[in-house]
Amino acid sequence: MQRYKTKQINKYIPIIVIYFVVVAIRFLLALATSVYPTIGIDEFLYYSLARSIATKGELLFRGQPADYSYILYPLVLSPIYLVFKEGVNYYRLIQLWNIIIMSLSVFPVYGLSRLMLKNEKESLIVASLFMVLPDFILGQIIFSEAIIYPLFFALMYAAYCCIEKPRFKYLIYIGLLGGLLYSAKPGAVLPAVIFLVYVLAQALINKNRRQVIATFAGMAVLCVVPLAFLVLAKYCFGYSGSGFSVYNSQIGTELGWHLEKFFKFLAIYPYYFLLSCGVVGVAYPITRYKRWNSVQKAFWWFIIVCIIGMIIGTCWTVNRYEYRTNRAHLRYVAMYIPLMLLFCLLPEMSREKSSKKEIKKNKMPIILLMLYIVGCTLIWGCKAGAESEIYPLMSLCILLDRFMPASAQWWGNVAVILLCAALFIWLTRAENKKQKQYSAMILVGIMSLNSIMGYVARRQDVDIAAMQEGQEAVDMIDGDEYVFLYT
Repeated sequence: MQRYKTKQINKYIPIIVIYFVVVAIRFLLALATSVYPTIGIDEFLYYSLARSIATKGELLFRGQPADYSYILYPLVLSPIYLVFKEGVNYYRLIQLWNIIIMSLSVFPVYGLSRLMLKNEKESLIVASLFMVLPDFILGQIIFSEAIIYPLFFALMYAAYCCIEKPRFKYLIYIGLLGGLLYSAKPGAVLPAVIFLVYVLAQALINKNRRQVIATFAGMAVLCVVPLAFLVLAKYCFGYSGSGFSVYNSQIGTELGWHLEKFFKFLAIYPYYFLLSCGVVGVAYPITRYKRWNSVQKAFWWFIIVCIIGMIIGTCWTVNRYEYRTNRAHLRYVAMYIPLMLLFCLLPEMSREKSSKKEIKKNKMPIILLMLYIVGCTLIWGCKAGAESEIYPLMSLCILLDRFMPASAQWWGNVAVILLCAALFIWLTRAENKKQKQYSAMILVGIMSLNSIMGYVARRQDVDIAAMQEGQEAVDMIDGDEYVFLYT
């Protein structure tokens, strides 16, 4: 018995080691590539709320009441101000705490990999590759994604388990995780809502009364958790629910509906997601979709519906509240890119050589996908900026927009078109074993390049030690009273 327990413990030693290595590397990169916080209202909001919760028991922003109820992330940060009273660099402490929390994602990613790949070594490799997420840099920026990422991947793990073996506890977990995600950022609850609705529909179709009751229990938990945080914010930290505050008056103003821009974002947002997957991250799984079992197919469609829903929600929000900023950050769907890697590595992908019949059936969806990418490239171009009116953290966009002269950027469009042509020929002719290996390598390469270029761009933005704004930002984090004005 003792030997069995020791063996079980030893099984998890590699992933624990990977976790600490990930934390160390990410923090060293944060030290090397950042000096001051981003001069942006989101980071200031979280700093202010965390400090005011810990020191004054109130929700304050710039010394004034902040009517803000999504307090999970500020609550997670607040212990730093309770433990360390003075004489420390709060910015670096928050960065380290952020990285420790965000890197917890390696554990649910590892668990999900073991379920899908049925291979211990490949699962450890996939967990290690979490370090090269497209938005890897978010660990050092004080954004709520630091808590959203581990909760999101835990939800994905529970969802796959529930599809494979429907159980009451998994639906409760999904409701709990969804409630926590909502309490960090409302839009992050979408995967939990979609999954619970899917399970409920299945239960009603199959007339499974027990599963219907379990699903409603999960939905109840999903509603109760945000309500509990709302009660906490109201009765412990002074949240009034009036909607009037310094924070809301500055960025919460509804600016109107711009239908033309909404559809433009809606058309181009998936294009950038596909490029961030190196195209092959989505195209290759499509070619072998019919080989998957029912669990894999259900999980694939669950992810696709989540991505589509998040894209629609992001485009709606941007064009309803922030249309003047011309931004639609890819970070809202970036966490789905590593899941594409799991589908590329499924054992079924290299089970046997493709038959001519299978290749013929695969051509049409690939043709449609490539036509969409080529069409967007020709219409908008593949660079970020005024023409495309989008700002994703993506290697190709950053490379073209920042490091290539405008006269040479058309080469990027040519490169994307040639990439699509090459992938079409390769995906409809090559043997499966080579496709699996090289598709995974291309996707990992793109993820790595995304992360590298994100750090390069971030360093350009924040390495501003001589700038007055940077010092004001640090004073804001450390000071008791402050007024920070934008000009």
